[in-house]
Amino acid sequence: GVVIDIYDQVAVVRFDDEAARVEVEALAEEVLALSQGGGPEAPAPLGLCAVYERSRGGQGALLLGRMPEAKPGSANEIPVREHGITLLVDVVHGQKTGFFLDQRENRLLVRQRARGLSVWNGFCYTGGFSVQAALGGATRVTSVDIAEAALGTARRNFAANGLDPTAHDFFAEDVFAHLRRAIASDLRHGLVIVDPPSFAPSERALPKALAAYRDLFALSLQVVAPGGLLCASSCSSHVDLAAFLSAIGDAAVRVRRSLRVLEVRGQPADHPSLPAFPEGRYLKFALCSVD
Repeated sequence: GVVIDIYDQVAVVRFDDEAARVEVEALAEEVLALSQGGGPEAPAPLGLCAVYERSRGGQGALLLGRMPEAKPGSANEIPVREHGITLLVDVVHGQKTGFFLDQRENRLLVRQRARGLSVWNGFCYTGGFSVQAALGGATRVTSVDIAEAALGTARRNFAANGLDPTAHDFFAEDVFAHLRRAIASDLRHGLVIVDPPSFAPSERALPKALAAYRDLFALSLQVVAPGGLLCASSCSSHVDLAAFLSAIGDAAVRVRRSLRVLEVRGQPADHPSLPAFPEGRYLKFALCSVD
């Protein structure tokens, strides 16, 4: 019931419920103690300066320590490194704990697959997938998110990695609306990424969520060029892998696209789950070829 993400010198903590939060003070002290080390035989210290809590509602509070000084014009963004690239993270106002660390291996996969392709990234947030695609040799990257502030960070992430943001496209727009407009304009891309927020916050919302996933995947498949790739993702814990893959398959049948699943992934090893708690295996990511 506890998530701890570390961004440079700041550890960001989230609790799934109030039961887990009972140990908040002791936990914060233990996390911050990692910055002090324990002698020559102890593991290398993490050099933390603050432990910050983010609630599910997006509110935050400093638990221990002191937040690092923000550089002028930095918008309180902490630069971090991921597979050799720089990403800017706002731990105070950003989604989740500031970023989505569980997708880092999948972002690297996109970089490995993007060379020579036009890439479209829906629900792009601050552009993690987009930056990796551009660095991987994508001819042009289109990033779509309804939040203008997130797109502002995405542009800064491009610049932080030596990429010219003006050479790519950014749209502050509803993803469903943008896809319908792209279909009407007969636009196609060699690689399409859809990584939406959770559509199923509860078990009761599951039927509606699966319908939304089918609609999203059907729209997304229609903007994939023949022979192109679809990267589809779901972070809804109530949508299991079988239901997720079924939604992709149903969407392919609806729009009459031939589809093969090349690879299926979940969250990385630092997001473990219990055998008796299948909802803990929440992240699904499928790489598909589309004909």
